Amino acid sequence: MTIPEQSDPGSQQRIATLDDRRRIHVAFVCYAVLGLGVTLFGAAMTFSDKQTQAGWAFLLFANLSLPVILAFVISIIYTVKARHYRPLLALFVIHILFLAAIVLVMWSQSAEGASEIPVDVAILSYGVFFTAVSVWWFVSGRRRMVKVKS
Repeated sequence: MTIPEQSDPGSQQRIATLDDRRRIHVAFVCYAVLGLGVTLFGAAMTFSDKQTQAGWAFLLFANLSLPVILAFVISIIYTVKARHYRPLLALFVIHILFLAAIVLVMWSQSAEGASEIPVDVAILSYGVFFTAVSVWWFVSGRRRMVKVKS
């Protein structure tokens, strides 16, 4: 009978740190997918006329609904799993505030004949913000994380 070797605690900590980094990267990828999907949908609704708007909406909804919903759920799960990383938590809180703002704007503009411009601006700003933050993360933000000691 052999006794399994004891692994040093430094390697366990390094593995945990790498898993945390992977969770943070996946969360930011999911926020990027979410932002791009919402930006495409908002741009199609804003910059198309009434006749082609329904076609664009159907095309984007048919192709992007499942990936955006999955990105939404996965981003929440991985943000909660990497809860020690404060910028990701701040992004999650901003995400909730943006959703609340969009719902409030849609509710206030629900009257017949009301302008759709505030709703379009809210949706586009949501998508552009999350796309820009995710792009920033992969361009320069992840370099600011503490490097794993080898």
